Amino acid sequence: MNLRHLSLCTALLGAFALAACGDSEGPADTGVEPKDNGTNTGDTGLPPGDTGTTGDTGTTGNDAGDTGPRADAGDGGTPVDRAEGQTCTPDLTNGGPGNCMADLLCVPWNAVTTGPMEPLQATCARIGCESDADCIGAGFPSCAQATAFQVDAQNLLIPTYCASAKTKLANETCSVSRRVTQAIDGCIDGLSCWVGIFDTNRDTGRCAEECERTAQDTNGGCGTDRPYCNPIFTITGTASVPGVCSEAQRTLGASCDRTPSGFCDFNSDAELLCTNVGSTAEPNLVCIEWCTVGEPDQCVISSQDAQALGTTFGCEDLSPTDPADTDGICSANCSGYLIDGNPDNCASELGAAECVQLGDGVEFGAEACWRLDPPFLANEFLLINDQGQIAGVQPNHVNCATPTADSCAPGAVCLGVNQQGTDGACSVFCRVGTATITESGCEDFPAGDNINCIRPVLFDTLMVRPGTGFCGRGV
Repeated sequence: MNLRHLSLCTALLGAFALAACGDSEGPADTGVEPKDNGTNTGDTGLPPGDTGTTGDTGTTGNDAGDTGPRADAGDGGTPVDRAEGQTCTPDLTNGGPGNCMADLLCVPWNAVTTGPMEPLQATCARIGCESDADCIGAGFPSCAQATAFQVDAQNLLIPTYCASAKTKLANETCSVSRRVTQAIDGCIDGLSCWVGIFDTNRDTGRCAEECERTAQDTNGGCGTDRPYCNPIFTITGTASVPGVCSEAQRTLGASCDRTPSGFCDFNSDAELLCTNVGSTAEPNLVCIEWCTVGEPDQCVISSQDAQALGTTFGCEDLSPTDPADTDGICSANCSGYLIDGNPDNCASELGAAECVQLGDGVEFGAEACWRLDPPFLANEFLLINDQGQIAGVQPNHVNCATPTADSCAPGAVCLGVNQQGTDGACSVFCRVGTATITESGCEDFPAGDNINCIRPVLFDTLMVRPGTGFCGRGV
């Protein structure tokens, strides 16, 4: 969905002030769901009671799809001689085979990203194959490729392993063990199964095309379908770092998804996470810059924006009444007609950017300059009658409410102009009662069109900020 195809209610009351648009149950809605970086925050992907750590005695057969032989220590301790695809205890110190059977290695697929909410993903795998011939007789006849975070955060484990088959396409779920299903699903040749970053189930990943990224080469060998090499690690100097081929470089405010080719840009110190700013029923995934309240050296993008705008950036606490919750959203403290009654300063100072407020500005509010990618539809003026009612749209009107329509330009919003919401016009917010047209925000329309800033009567009903109107012509 085009981010800027907003309903009349959300357009008038603020892009993400969802509580004001009928979502009034429970506490005040900030317009931001808890952050989800596409990995395991809040959802381990495990069966109830299974931590996936070394506490698994191996005596109960509680691993889904884990039917291979096992030898138990006999005293409830760590099991030994774990079979292919079973969970295991890796040797993180020496890099040894762990407690797996001969010819297998206990692979810590996500050792560097583990934490309280993300247990270690370690399974016995037959790695190091060079071709399918090396996998004959193992029960998993296809030699596939995987990529995983290893112990060192600046390195990746990139093994080949024996899989059931290599049929999974880009962004599809793949697996490196039998924990989730009996099959070990490999990616087609040319793609690698990325484990421990793009998927919530441990031992599973997503198929992605790998690339080598430098500061000078943003393509890194990617094809035309996914031309941007999104680096997994921070680029320093002329160093080359691994990445995944993505459809585009997605920065602050860009649409995203939680697949390798749709993820937010890793190429900065900013913590850009693909976040749902819509509802559970109607999700709207956007790259948002997150921060931790009280920590220094954060909000890389918003601090640069604030400096350009002459404002002060901040890390706005999502839960100011809960000291234990330190999650925050970066704010550049930009301006907009619906936010503070002033013109949108992001659009003029930062190119194709627009000031968007997350939250209601009272209990929580973060004002950030979202980047918008061209092409843009032209701004249009409304026809407003003497009663303050919207009576129509300018000649040569282009409907911005269709699913395939381009975005409205920064500073404009797709306003529904019929009751069904199927027709929309790229309308410009402005300030009523100014001495000259150049002060109102409607100065970009041709002088001969006789455009003024007019406040529709509907604004009073919806309690839109006083002094705010739309660029239009009286009829």
